[in-house]
Amino acid sequence: MMFKADIIQDRKYFQFQHFNLIILTLSIIPVVFYYNSLFGMPQWVSIPAGIIYLVLMIFVFKNQKKIQKVLGKKHLEANADSIAIYSKKDGLIEQYSISAINKIKVQKNLQLETGGFKDVIEQFKGNFPESNLKFRINNETKHFDFIIDTHYQLIQLEKCIKAWEEKNIEVSVFN
Repeated sequence: MMFKADIIQDRKYFQFQHFNLIILTLSIIPVVFYYNSLFGMPQWVSIPAGIIYLVLMIFVFKNQKKIQKVLGKKHLEANADSIAIYSKKDGLIEQYSISAINKIKVQKNLQLETGGFKDVIEQFKGNFPESNLKFRINNETKHFDFIIDTHYQLIQLEKCIKAWEEKNIEVSVFN
């Protein structure tokens, strides 16, 4: 069992995600105008609606590039015996043995999962689901924010947590 996740290297990631949510929601307006112009509204409405939609999609595309800059450079890998940080460029950067850690705090939230309208409203307010891992080793606190974007990752993380608890590591889990 191996848990792998991209590390959020800058908290601006959440601002970029918030901006994307707003722009994608606003993009519904020109789409509605465009479709209405096909069924009764004057045809000239479709041209500005299409232009506005394209401009909004350009903003989304540029914002996605910013998101990729704060992600994707490093990733976290955890298993029953260690927690490691890898870089695509340099390979293994840091590795921590689970046996040297007394306590691990895990906050796990699936990014894609929305429980309903309340969750969408929370995201509009800027409250996105966060996942992180905190532990103390050699009198130094380590904190890694990461993204869980599939159920498979969530299951792998839960398997790691169970393995750590079996090794008598105190694990606190928050959702």
